[in-house]
Amino acid sequence: MNPLLQAENLSYSIKGKPVIHPLDVRLRAGELCVVIGPNGAGKSTLLSLLAGSVRPDAGSIELAGKPLRSWGAAQAGRLRSVMDQDSHVAFGFSVAEVVRFGRTPWRHTPQGADDEHIINAVLARTGLHGLAGRTVTTLSGGERQRTAFARVLAQQTRVVMLDEPVAAMDIKHAESTLGIARDLAREGRAVVAVLHDLDAAAAYADRLILLDAGRIVAQGAVAEVARSALLSEVYGTRIDTWIDPVDGRVRVAPARNFARR
Repeated sequence: MNPLLQAENLSYSIKGKPVIHPLDVRLRAGELCVVIGPNGAGKSTLLSLLAGSVRPDAGSIELAGKPLRSWGAAQAGRLRSVMDQDSHVAFGFSVAEVVRFGRTPWRHTPQGADDEHIINAVLARTGLHGLAGRTVTTLSGGERQRTAFARVLAQQTRVVMLDEPVAAMDIKHAESTLGIARDLAREGRAVVAVLHDLDAAAAYADRLILLDAGRIVAQGAVAEVARSALLSEVYGTRIDTWIDPVDGRVRVAPARNFARR
């Protein structure tokens, strides 16, 4: 199956300093790909490049088989959606209004007739119906993230990009959000997410990309990438991995050696 989004020989520098070294990425329908790596590894920059919000120094990016830059803004918005790391909204929009922004690319298309149904379904799916009338500036950080995620869901795109989507959420809503991201992949979308929680990444990902200093150190199935020696070397601290005896999945946690009081 051809990837919905692919980048080849992609590189990017800031003030002459390489931030992303030449690399290839392919996002396929039906797959949740999670990008991991320490601070400064280039995870958010890579997502910005793939989204088209930052222009690479070299390399090519194709969306649905065509160069990313050849798509108009509305066309691209109907194909790929992006949840940025910073979900701050400075103006006094309500939650429902922010979610409605996700329908903007579908304006003046036949699909626009479904806006109300889609917005209500997304508010229900994300548990935001009770907050629909609240002004976004009055929300907690986690609630703002949920609202930004709901906007992405309302956009109904084939490619979904999520940059640290659960960083400010409590555990209940983080697990729900990651579960929805996994379900989007099962529905046939290509989903890529940046996560810092390695155990969550191992639990939900179909494929992991491990970045370090702008280079892909490893990518592949969870069991291939989530290895103690590899993660410990890249993160600079001991990280343990093991197979959960109950559900058989890979577990990941930092080694914590301290005496209990």
